Amino acid sequence: MQHEQKRQPIKSSVLCSQQSSWMKEYQKANEHHGKELGIVTGIGDRERGARCYESLGTLFQSLGEYQKAKEHHGKALAIKIEIGDMKGEGKMYRGAFDMEYHEKALAIAIKSSERKEEGRMYGYLGTVFQFLGEYQMTKEHYEKALLNAKGVGLYLGNSNLRSVFQSLSEYKKAKEHREKALGLPSQ
Repeated sequence: MQHEQKRQPIKSSVLCSQQSSWMKEYQKANEHHGKELGIVTGIGDRERGARCYESLGTLFQSLGEYQKAKEHHGKALAIKIEIGDMKGEGKMYRGAFDMEYHEKALAIAIKSSERKEEGRMYGYLGTVFQFLGEYQMTKEHYEKALLNAKGVGLYLGNSNLRSVFQSLSEYKKAKEHREKALGLPSQ
């Protein structure tokens, strides 16, 4: 028991030291991205500027500073729209925690005929609907995602549908999708 009490402060000290080290790395990253942003803005490189804003947004998101993350991602999105970077625009929408943005990303994927991205976005939307408990919409989106899936995507798509059918108490269909996900012959 006494041994445990002696180890606890050491663990706390090590964790604080690690946390301090990580924070220093985030601060360095913030400084570097900030400097790069100043340089690329000064030379008028909008594309690299958007990437800097995106990186800063991701950094702030990692730190839990969601308002700053949203601001920086918004600036990156505005630039990507302005310079006509449709793929980058879709990526920014996809990374947002907002159903409206996911729907915009899906529309861009469909418009640009990016089948893989289209399938990914149907999957993301299916997950959002599943969290909302809207299983019929979940099922529809996962089925559409599955139409675009290959390889690992087939496994994930069938696993997702298995989960939805279980939630809907459709156990026979859940079993079928489990077997498909595992590559087992249907019985």
